[in-house]
Amino acid sequence: MNLYSKSIYVNSPIPLQNAQISIKGLASRLARRTPSFQAYCAAAMERECWPVDRIREFQQTELICFVQHALRTVPFYQQMCRERGIAPSEIRRQEDLTLLPILEKDAVRQLPQRFVPSDLNPSHLVRGYTSGTSGSPIMLMRSLDSIRREHSFVWRQFRWAGCRLMDRIAVLRGDMIVPAGQRKPPY
Repeated sequence: MNLYSKSIYVNSPIPLQNAQISIKGLASRLARRTPSFQAYCAAAMERECWPVDRIREFQQTELICFVQHALRTVPFYQQMCRERGIAPSEIRRQEDLTLLPILEKDAVRQLPQRFVPSDLNPSHLVRGYTSGTSGSPIMLMRSLDSIRREHSFVWRQFRWAGCRLMDRIAVLRGDMIVPAGQRKPPY
C-alpha cells in the first residue's frame, strides 16, 4: 500500500501516523513469517550446497515454469501470444525466450491490471512500487506468497552477514512515510 498518498494517513495527527506505520510494519512482518516463508528459507539454504550444474538446472526449470505460467495466465501475455501465434509450450529452454518481445516499462505503467495473472484473486494482492530510479515508480500487484519468497532470499543474505531470523535489525529503504510536498516538520 502506498501509505503516504492515502488521505487518511496524510491528514492524521503525527502520533496517529506513527501508529499507522507501526501497524503496517507489524502486518507486513506477520504476513511474511508463516510456514511457507520458513519452507522457502530452508529451501534457499539447502540450494547453497548444490553443485553449480544442479543450480543452473534448477534456475532453468524455474524460469521456464514462470514464463509458461505468465503466457497462460497474464492477460497482456495471452494477447501477445495470440497476436504472434506463440504457444506457451513452445518456450522450453532459455534460448526460446528470444521468441518473446522485450517488455517496455510504459506497457506496465499504463495498464498494470493487464499484468495480474488470472489465477490470482485481485483482492488478495498487495500493491507495491519499484524504486523509480528511472524517473517514476511503476506500480506492481504482488501476491503474499511472492513477498514471502522474496523475503526468504533477503533473509538468506542477512544470514550470510551473521543475522538470525528473530534478531532485531535496521533496514534503510526508500519508503515514503511523509508526503513529498510536506515542507514543515516533523519529517
